[in-house]
Amino acid sequence: MGDALGAHDHIIGFSIKQFDNTVVAYNYFAARAETPPLKQVKRASPRTKADAQPEWDSPEALKCFLDARSLDLQIDLEGRVGYRLALNALAQGTLRREKEGTAARAVIWYRLAAQLKQKYAYALREANDPEGADRAQELGAYYQKRLEHYCATDVQLVRQIFEYGVKNRRVFFLGFEGERRNIRVDWR
Repeated sequence: MGDALGAHDHIIGFSIKQFDNTVVAYNYFAARAETPPLKQVKRASPRTKADAQPEWDSPEALKCFLDARSLDLQIDLEGRVGYRLALNALAQGTLRREKEGTAARAVIWYRLAAQLKQKYAYALREANDPEGADRAQELGAYYQKRLEHYCATDVQLVRQIFEYGVKNRRVFFLGFEGERRNIRVDWR
C-alpha cells in the first residue's frame, strides 16, 4: 500500500496524518521484513527521474513522504474552526447521514478478527478440534468483513465530503448543540 499511495501526487483523507499514514508506513516495513525476496522482475525504466518510485529507508521517511502529499481534512478544518471535528459531525452536516460505526468498534473488530483467525483457530487445531478451528476462522472472517466495510464506508464519506467542498466551496457540520454550521473551504 505504501507503493500505491506513493505513486500519487495527492492523498486526501480524514485524520490520515495522525493515523493512516503512520499505520501504512510501519506496516509497509513490517511486511517487507516478513516477505521472502521475490525473483527480480525487469521493470520498464521511468521516463524521467520524477517518474521514478522513491525507495524509503525507514517507516519515518515513508510517513514524511506520505504526509507531504496528504491533505488531511481534519487538520485543515481544525485550522478553520479552532477545534477538531468528528467525521460523523461532518457527514451529518454535509451529507445528512451518519457514519456506520465508530473507531472504538473498528479496533475491537480488528483484534477479534486477528485473534480468532490466528490464535484461537491454531489452539483449537492443536487441541484436535478442527470443527471449532473452522468456526473460529469463520467468525474471524466475519469481523474482518465488518472492519473492511466500516473502513470502505468511511473512505466514501470522506470522498463525498471532499467533493462537496470542492464543488460548493463550503462544508457543514453539526455543532455541539446540534445546530448545522458551515465552513468555507478552498479545496482543489
